[in-house]
Amino acid sequence: MGNDWTDEEVDRLRQLYPDRSVSIADVAEIIDRSVQSVQAKARRLGLIRKGWSHEDEDYLRKRFKGRATDYEAIGKELKRSGVAVRARASRIGLLEPINLWTEEENKILAELYLKRGTAVNDIVQALPGRTWDSILQQAQKLTLGSRRKAGFVRTYHFDFD
Repeated sequence: MGNDWTDEEVDRLRQLYPDRSVSIADVAEIIDRSVQSVQAKARRLGLIRKGWSHEDEDYLRKRFKGRATDYEAIGKELKRSGVAVRARASRIGLLEPINLWTEEENKILAELYLKRGTAVNDIVQALPGRTWDSILQQAQKLTLGSRRKAGFVRTYHFDFD
C-alpha cells in the first residue's frame, strides 16, 4: 500500500479533479501521485469529473459532419477517451443508427442462402441496402452454414442496356 494522502493533497485533488480542462495525468503530476492512485482516491472521495458541456457537444457536431471520425484524436483534444467521444456522439445523434435486420429480410436471406446454385448477385439484389459482407455476417448469426456447403455459384449478371 502506498503513502497516506495529506490533507493538502486531498484538497488539491478536490479542486482539480472535477475540472475537465485538466487531464487526470496532469492532476497526478501536480499532486505527485500515479494516475491509478488519483483515480482510486477520487472514487473513494466520491469525486466526479464534470459532464459534457454545450461547447464540447458543439465541437463534436462540427467534427462529425457525416464522415468517418478519429474518436481517439477528438478525445485527446477534449481530454476524454475515444470510447467516451463515440458514446457521447451516439447519445446526441451524430452516429448512424444500427441498421437491424427485419424478419422479412431474414426470411429472404434464409430462402436464397440455402437454395443451391443461387448466384451471389441474386441475393444482394434481393436485399437492397445490404452488402455481401453484411449478408455473410447475418447468415452466420442465423447459423445458415458456409457458402460452399450451401452450393453457391459466384456469378455476376451485368445489364448493359
